[in-house]
Formats: sequence, structure tokens, C-alpha cells
Amino acid sequence: MTALAITRWILARTLRSPLGWGLACVSSLAWPLLQHLTPIGITIASEDGTALVYEVAFMGALLGAILGLSALEGIRGVLQRAASGPRWRAEAAALGVSSAGWALLACLWPLTVGGLGEGRRGPLLLGLLLVSAHLAALGSLLLRARVPLGARSLGLLILAWWIPSLLGTSSHFERWTSALLDAAATSRPPPEGWSPTALIARLGPMMGVSLVALWLTGRRERDTTRPS
Repeated sequence: MTALAITRWILARTLRSPLGWGLACVSSLAWPLLQHLTPIGITIASEDGTALVYEVAFMGALLGAILGLSALEGIRGVLQRAASGPRWRAEAAALGVSSAGWALLACLWPLTVGGLGEGRRGPLLLGLLLVSAHLAALGSLLLRARVPLGARSLGLLILAWWIPSLLGTSSHFERWTSALLDAAATSRPPPEGWSPTALIARLGPMMGVSLVALWLTGRRERDTTRPS
């Protein structure tokens, strides 16, 4: 079992599905439809337009992570035969690639045709990688949850989108929870721009979530192999 093989399987599974092709078309046309079929396209300033691109990127990344998570649920029996380390790496890589691919598809129009200010393509691409890694970390953690089949996709939607939207910043608990769950905020550059300190601040919470997922994988493996 390799991360490349699982990633290729997930992407192939999506492309074999009519629903997958339909979602791909909607994602690729999200930006021009938003510009031409809603009042937003003729009322926002360029700065607001750039912020809107990040929102479109997040929705694409979330869709890709949900599709990847759903596909991984379908082969849980196969994945459980692998050792904890390779399994965790393969799942995280597959979720990250699926999320990044859909985010890039959603942003392909503004990246190539227009919709971003001068010199803002680099920060957006970095943001796509960060939000995909964050969603992959949350998804790999949800794969360890003992919940009914299909509930993990809904769980990712709740963790990465609904809960952060309800959180404030008035308490330490809310700020820490937001840092752990708010994948959309991970993609947006800080006001002072990207720096090593800013990158560490964004990478820290997702690395913590990933380590918890790895620890749970190893613990489950020990529990299943322990003689009764």
C-alpha cells in the first residue's frame, strides 16, 4: 500500500462517477458564475474580489476533502491491514491531494484569466496547500472516530466549517478551537504577509491534529494485536 496508489484510486473513483464530473464542472465554473449571475460581480472592489477567491478556494478544498474521505471510508477494511505509520501517511496524502486538486480546480479561472491583484497568485497557491493540509489532518483524525459509515463526511463539514463560523474570539478556548478547526482562516495570508513565524503559527495546529491521528492509529493497532 502506498500513498500514490491510494491517491490515484480516489481520483479515478471520482472521475468514474457522473456526480464527480458534475461537481468538477460546477467547481471549475464557480468563479465566472459568481461574477456574472449575481450582483457580487459588479459591486465588489478588487480587494474584496481577492478575498472572495479565497472563499471559493476553501469551498473547493472542502469538497475535495469530503469526496476523498468518503472514498477512504469505502476501503477501510483494506487500510486496516496496513501498519499505523504507512496507513496514516497514505490517508493524509490522499486527502491532501484530493483537497488541493479540487481547490485548484475551483480557482483555475481567477488564476489564469483574472480575479486576483498583482503579485497575489503566490500567496493564493500557498494558501491552497495550507488549507488542503489542514483539511487532510482533520479528515485523518475523523477516520479514527467510531461513527456510522458516511458520518465522517458530515463530521468534516461540521468541524471545518460550521463550528468555526459560530466561534468568537472572546475567550482562550474559542481562539484555540478556532486555530485547530478553522481551515478557511489557514488559507488566508496574515495582514503583514507570509513570514516564517506566520507559517509556523498556521502549521502548528494542523501538525498537532495530525499527531493525535497518528497516535490513535498506533493505539488501535496495539489494541487489535494484543492477545486476549
